[in-house]
Amino acid sequence: MLREAVDEELSEEERIHQLKEDARLFYSEIQVPQRIQTILNDVLYEKPTDVYGRLSEFFESFQLTPKLENIKAEVILDSNGNFAVRGKLYSTVKNHLKVLASAEVSLEKEKDYRNKPHIFTPEVAEVVHKGAAVPVDMTLAEPDNNHHDICCQVLQDVITSATKGISIFKQREIDQAIRSCIDQTESEMMIADEQANRAEVEELVEHGITPRSPTQSKKAKTSAKSEKGPKGKPKKGGSAEKAEKTHEPKENKNAELRLKGCSAGCLASLIVLKAASSFNNEEPYEIIMKLKSEDVKESFVLPIPLVSVLAAGTSSPGKVNFIKNLLIIGNPQFTVKENVQRISKAYSALNHLLSVKTPAAMAPNGAFLNSIDKFETVVTAVIDAITNGGSIPGQDLFIGVEVDAEGMYSADKDKYEIQHGQMKSAKEMTEFYNELVSRFAPSLIMILDPFRKEDIAELMPLSVLISSKCFVAASELMLHSAHTWTHHDIGDEVNIFQANCCNGLALSLGGSITCSDITSVVVEAEQSHNITIIQGSNSEVCEHVITDLAVGVEATFLRVGAPCRGENVSRLNRLIEIENQLASHPDVELVYNEGFDFKTIEAEEVVEEENTPQS
Repeated sequence: MLREAVDEELSEEERIHQLKEDARLFYSEIQVPQRIQTILNDVLYEKPTDVYGRLSEFFESFQLTPKLENIKAEVILDSNGNFAVRGKLYSTVKNHLKVLASAEVSLEKEKDYRNKPHIFTPEVAEVVHKGAAVPVDMTLAEPDNNHHDICCQVLQDVITSATKGISIFKQREIDQAIRSCIDQTESEMMIADEQANRAEVEELVEHGITPRSPTQSKKAKTSAKSEKGPKGKPKKGGSAEKAEKTHEPKENKNAELRLKGCSAGCLASLIVLKAASSFNNEEPYEIIMKLKSEDVKESFVLPIPLVSVLAAGTSSPGKVNFIKNLLIIGNPQFTVKENVQRISKAYSALNHLLSVKTPAAMAPNGAFLNSIDKFETVVTAVIDAITNGGSIPGQDLFIGVEVDAEGMYSADKDKYEIQHGQMKSAKEMTEFYNELVSRFAPSLIMILDPFRKEDIAELMPLSVLISSKCFVAASELMLHSAHTWTHHDIGDEVNIFQANCCNGLALSLGGSITCSDITSVVVEAEQSHNITIIQGSNSEVCEHVITDLAVGVEATFLRVGAPCRGENVSRLNRLIEIENQLASHPDVELVYNEGFDFKTIEAEEVVEEENTPQS
């Protein structure tokens, strides 16, 4: 009995010894004793007021790097009551699943895409909604305006599964995963769409109907009109009477075919950026700077504020069609704070000018709606407002014109109606812009999106005429989606940077564009000496991380709506805040340029490119 008791006691001692040895090895492996000794010595030396706060700060630097665990989406409303989407990123921090960051994105950009539900084949839909909780055919049966629901599903099902387990500090890796899964899906969509178009053509030919492109259909209409008699009846023997049946396309085939809900890509990228910023106590613009270049920045040039003050497109009460938005542009010599104050005073002065009898109506972006019938008067009104606000036009503040090319284009006449009853062809528009810039020089320094996508060939002749004194800028409305600019060909010949057809590019948040896409485009733009504009959409969410993006990539301009609405003012205030942060940093120098640097498109460049044999 005694022997058995001794054996049991020795056995218990051995067990305890083994436990102690395991503990020693475990803590030694992760260096707990050494680190405790180090911080206790530091605390004794420093004698901080908050001892436990100092201990917490020390050990936080050794915690595991959080990884993307899940992204959940919810439908919200943007500043104009339209559906938008908010996403929340979840990660395990200190052994607990937490929300690290959230971000919001507007879905307005998707309205310019051709992404209707009927283009999905069952195979493509399965890729888009893999792992979805709802059956695929339920989504296909939903109405056409459900971008928000599809965006939530793409974010939660497709993107989350593609990025799960990646460190939130690996922005480029996550962006590449987002780009890959969206591009793969869109590639299958395009194949399916091409097959559907081919089948449609074959069916039409089988029934004796000649399919026509939109341009051919437009010419056929014009020809038929020219052969009508005085009462509108076809002339005898005319081609309109003998014309064979034609198929009129009901859909804009020139619009880009993109994944419905693709804004989930931009949203996911922004959430990861904000999560890394929040966890690491680092400003978002600092992360973007490192994403763009590994070089340590010691001097910064901040984006120049650019705001919309007057909306005068086809949707406004006035008869001026070509001015979608009149813009007021800050001065590169001034601080952000001074530029914002001057712009705000000019905006208030414009309000007084337009509200003599009744208050001026506002567009969704906060710009005043135009009720004037002549474009000369519209431009003069903004110039006068700058003067009345205490600034000198063309010296302190400048103006720009965003053109409503699609809105003022008449397909029947194949011309642009710049204002009521005044029609111009694409070539005539080039001379019109030249005269406009010359007339309002030196105040007018920017023309944005001067033509439709179909008339992009006119962009270079216009740049040759006015690029020495004016920024000729193009956005995705004229070009393709921005994430394709670094590799996509214009007309299957040359990309936008090789084409050298303008001296400015505007990038909009939304769609599938990621933070890495934006940095890549800006890097190439800088190498090509093009200015860059970072902007949102016409229907915005209250999300000012776009300001950090513009600062981080060192964009030339940050464009917002009028300086009067929460979503716009928060972005301008954030830009002022960043300026104050950098100004107080001892190792950073803020640089303010003496003036604008216009990249001139020379005529000989056009000749050289035209004579270059195509490979």
